[in-house]
Amino acid sequence: MGFAYVSNINSRDVSVIDTKTHSVVATVRVDGFPQSIALSPDDKLVYVVFQNPISNSFGIKAIDTKTHSVITTIQDSNIPFKVAFLPNGNLAYTLDFTFRNVSVIDTKTHSIIANVLVGDNPSASPQNIVISPNGLLAYVTNFGSQFQPGNTVSVIDTKTHAVIATILVEDNPSSIAFTPDSKIAYVLNNGNSNFPGNTVSVIEAKTHSVIATVQVGRFPIAISITPDGKLAYILNLLDGLSVVDTKTNSVIATILPIGSDPLSVSISPDGKLAYVSDRFVNTGNITVIDTKTHSIITRIPVGNIQPHNIAYTPDGKLVYVTNFGGNSVSVFDTKTHTVISTVRVGLSPLDVVFSSM
Repeated sequence: MGFAYVSNINSRDVSVIDTKTHSVVATVRVDGFPQSIALSPDDKLVYVVFQNPISNSFGIKAIDTKTHSVITTIQDSNIPFKVAFLPNGNLAYTLDFTFRNVSVIDTKTHSIIANVLVGDNPSASPQNIVISPNGLLAYVTNFGSQFQPGNTVSVIDTKTHAVIATILVEDNPSSIAFTPDSKIAYVLNNGNSNFPGNTVSVIEAKTHSVIATVQVGRFPIAISITPDGKLAYILNLLDGLSVVDTKTNSVIATILPIGSDPLSVSISPDGKLAYVSDRFVNTGNITVIDTKTHSIITRIPVGNIQPHNIAYTPDGKLVYVTNFGGNSVSVFDTKTHTVISTVRVGLSPLDVVFSSM
């Protein structure tokens, strides 16, 4: 079936889980605190972003999925915290919010070949980077500051590694998602503690222009689009889950209640289910939603283990959920929506990706 790679921030390592036996078969040491983790399209490499402020060391560990070992370290003078591969696997992009930088990595030589400055002013802080499914563009959301709002999306041409457009959106954009055809990008405008955002900017990738603004719940924080591109599920910190029809760019359903501190939403490979994590310390749960009826199928209480990120196995039969406060990964059967295994990993697991090798 393959392997799951889990980044454990506070034990500074990556757990490798055999998805057939749900057991840890290797632990890969990382020099610093692992952040984002990504799998190359050919399943051969896992890139793990790490930060080690004590030794002033930052960069990426490249893990060979055949041997579950680090084959090289890519040192970065910036402080990366996000990483994403292009669909062809030739390049990877890392995002650094401190220096408003995107590093471009040649995955054959594991070397940085370009640096791209993003954001429209010195106080803007890049928050997220997403590559379009066709691999032609990278979108970076730039969060504002108290004194000088960012409120923009930087558009990078992945052939030239240059910013070709800066798109003005609304207050403090965070998460982004492209439709599968790469034509439209949805940007969540998160707002701030004083002025909660409640909108989504709809961007046409061909013209790099906002073609619609959709009002959703307060503090939209995560988004997942169905594989057919017809629906966008937008998770709001305070107002449940907004379901947006991507043809009309209108909210067609609001799903409540979701939880006290929801964090992530993920739609199954067949588009039939959505899993939502609620990391609230005392009453955390996983909510399972039927995407045809936009109704809650079940809510699975998990207690104080703080479920964070959600990932489906490629066949969609299992869901892995990292439990940040429980130092474990819960494995759910998507037919019965029950926990079939709890895998002990390192301290404070955050991200998870799957390899079929």
